[in-house]
Order: sequence, then C-alpha cells, then structure tokens
Amino acid sequence: MKKLISLLLVAVMVLSFGLVNASAEEPVTIICYTNDNANNAPTDLKDDFVYQTILARTGVDFRVVYLDEYDTSLAARLMGGDDWHMFLCDADQMRTYAAQDMLLPLSSYTDMLNTIYGSYGEDTNISALYYDGEMYAIPAAKAISDYYLMLLVRNDWNEKYPDLKVPTTVDELYDYCHFLANNDPDGNGIKDTIGFTGWGINGLSAITAPYDVVLGNYVIIRDGKVTNSLLQPRMVEALEMCKKFFDEGLLDPDMFSSNSQVKAHVIACNTAVAAMPWSNILKAAYVAQYKEVNPEADYTWIGALSQGGDPCYGVAKYDKYAGDHAVINADVTDKELEAIFKVLEYMCTEEGMMLVYAGVENEHWTRNEDGSIALVPGADKLTNYTHMYQLLGRNDAFYLQVKFPEASEATAFGLATPRYIYYNTSVVLPDDFNLADMENYVKTQMLAFIKGERPISEYEAFVQELNDNYAFADYMKLATEQLVEQGLANE
Repeated sequence: MKKLISLLLVAVMVLSFGLVNASAEEPVTIICYTNDNANNAPTDLKDDFVYQTILARTGVDFRVVYLDEYDTSLAARLMGGDDWHMFLCDADQMRTYAAQDMLLPLSSYTDMLNTIYGSYGEDTNISALYYDGEMYAIPAAKAISDYYLMLLVRNDWNEKYPDLKVPTTVDELYDYCHFLANNDPDGNGIKDTIGFTGWGINGLSAITAPYDVVLGNYVIIRDGKVTNSLLQPRMVEALEMCKKFFDEGLLDPDMFSSNSQVKAHVIACNTAVAAMPWSNILKAAYVAQYKEVNPEADYTWIGALSQGGDPCYGVAKYDKYAGDHAVINADVTDKELEAIFKVLEYMCTEEGMMLVYAGVENEHWTRNEDGSIALVPGADKLTNYTHMYQLLGRNDAFYLQVKFPEASEATAFGLATPRYIYYNTSVVLPDDFNLADMENYVKTQMLAFIKGERPISEYEAFVQELNDNYAFADYMKLATEQLVEQGLANE
C-alpha cells in the first residue's frame, strides 16, 4: 500500500512538473481576421469556450477577430503593419494579395493538406485556392447556404381548403397564390394576405427557374456550351409570368428591398407562399414566434415547380466551396506556422470538428447509444457563435441535423432539391472589368420589366445595351474560354 502511495506521489510530482514547464512558456498568439459576424460572440475571451478549448488542447492563443466593413478594414490592417497571421477572403482577394507576395504558398506543406483532405475530402482541393499555379488558400468544405432557400406554404390553410391544389407547376402556383390572397384565409375580414414573397429578386427564382431562367447575370452551361441566363430562350416568358403576379398584386412590395420585412410578414402569418431560407422560419425560435401570433399556423415546404422544364428552384454556385477561405501571412515565423498547423490539425479531429459545430461534449451535446448527436437543452443559445471558428468549413448534411434537429426533414429536403447551377465564381475577370455596374443595371432592368416600367417587348434592346455599354459579349467570351479550359464546357 505504501509503495502504491509513493508511486502516486511520484506521478503527481511528474505531472505537476510537466504542467509548470508547459505553463512557463507563453502560448503563441495567432490573429485571424474574419468577416463572419456573430453578434452574440463573447466579448471576453475568458467566456469564449471555443477559444479556451483550443488553447487547452493545442497551447495556441488562437484569436478570431471580426472586422466591420471587412474589405476596407482588412486592407487598412494588412497595409498598416498590424500584427496578423491569417485572414479569410474570397478567391479574388486571395489572388490580389498573393500577387503582392503577402501570402504563404501552401503546396509544399503536404502533411497539413493531407490531414485536411483526410477529414474533409480531397474534393475541397479546387481551382479557387490557386494563383499562378500555387496554392495560397487553405482547403475547406464551406457551408452550402445556396441550398437553404425553400418554397414554404401554410399547411393549415391547405387543410382548410382541401380542394385547393398544392402547386407543382408555376401556373398552379399563380392560382394558389391568387386564391389565398383573395379569400381571407385567416378570417380577419381584411384583404391583407400576401400571395407570394421571397428573399429579394432571387426569391422569384422559384417562379422563373422552371423556365430554365433566373433573373440576373448567371453564367450557365447547356448542352456543353457556355451561355447566360439572360440569353435563355424562355426569358421573356418567365418575365411575363412574374409581371402577371405583380399586376394582380400577388407580390410582396417589400420583397425587393428588405429581407427582414419579408421575414416579419411570414412570422405575422399573413403570407401564402414564401421563397426564403428555411433557417429564417423553421428554426425552433422562429416557429415559437409565429405560433405566438397564430397557434394554428403551420409552415411546411413544397417541392420545386415545373413549367415545361426540369423542376428546380433557387440558384446555387457550381463551385460550392468557392466562398471564403483562410490564408496565411507570408511573413509568419516557423513557430507561428507550427502553431497554426496545430490548430488546423485539431480542427480535423472529431473533437475539434464537433467543438466548432456544436460545442463541448457533455456540456453542449451528448452522444446517444446509436451514435447520433443530441444537443443539451438550451445549448443552442451558448453555441450559436461557433461558426466563426469553422475555418475548415463543415459537412452541412451532418451539421444541420445536429444543430437544428427540429428542422431535420426540411434541411435534408433542401440539400437534395435540384438547383439552378451557375458558374460565375469560376470566371476570373481583369481588374478593369466593372462587373458590379453591369449586374446592378441588370437588376434594375429586370425589376422595371416586372413592374411594367419598361415594356418586356424591349428585352432584345436591353441585351444590346449590355453589349454596347457593359462589354457583356466580351464577358461571355472570357467566361467561355475559361470554362472550356477548365474542362467544364465544350465551347
């Protein structure tokens, strides 16, 4: 017994000595700038359990810092000599800073890359990570938010009017919205039911995509050839249908100016159909809000519509990983680079991955006997800032099931729904090409056609204006050359 006690004392002394030695060396500080704003993130690092867990597991003082007005603030800090080690950026920003030799080339760090591929898949190694043949952006399985948009309807109104056909085509959608907007389904004696609302002009994709059209500059591939949604043969037909909705007063007047107001209309339970992200109405917190307005209300989703073409709704980037990725300062020291790799490797472990998904095991989530994950009641309020730390992205199919179990059927349905795929993010434009001006003009003219401020009969003249004033033909020539070179199209 005495021998056992002695051995235990020796073990304690060894552990204590190790801890003292470990704490004697100050942890390496890594600053990573992000544009991912989490308004409820702890302001004090002592209260940030993600930061504290990473520090405890890796010994790295890893700080993710949100910058307001990101592009301007980031440029000022990078050029101003601020102490930084990493930041998140899109492909264009990455190329800009790589051309200035500000970013660390990564291709030779095969151990780190293989660790990421082992956890997130080699399909995360995409062209958007490279500049001039060298990888500068860290591979990441980014969240696929393009797949969040759904068509939502009131199931309780469907039950109230059993003869009203739940729409499967755009024509049926018009009849459905027209009936509910004109028959006082909430019985309040006021003609205040909105027929159709949505998340900006993209909300109308639920109406136009079945015509193989969406309302904007979207580079697409059809039959192996590069073209544009603006050049599709049924564009005029799609615009005329949108105008029909508008002329009959079925479109929410706020949908082109305020997503927050659209959300307010839906929560107020006076909307027949909404094309919006499921995450803004089917999460438990929002369900509670609309149930408080009307306990009988029940929003559900319907499938993509057809109109003589393939059913689909919403637009989605071809390269769903071409969003923001982390890059590393070219001037990091060996010690700082080692610290960064420690954090990335930790995020590739199951514990690290779950930390940035859902928090700490047994504190924020538990594992069921069948291996599935269950959130601890109330933990969602403590963990809803962890997305700031998802530098390597996430597996959305798994993440959404864990994070929002109340919407598990909706998220699975949304991820499986066909989308209108576009390739804009695979096209690299010269610095002097003003794409923003062209796309702003496209949007204003699309709305003018729908609202009757410009005759749809002038659509061909509108396309000619794009060629004459915004180099649209040159843009499409460049897109064609690059997509063919990437093997995505034939011509």
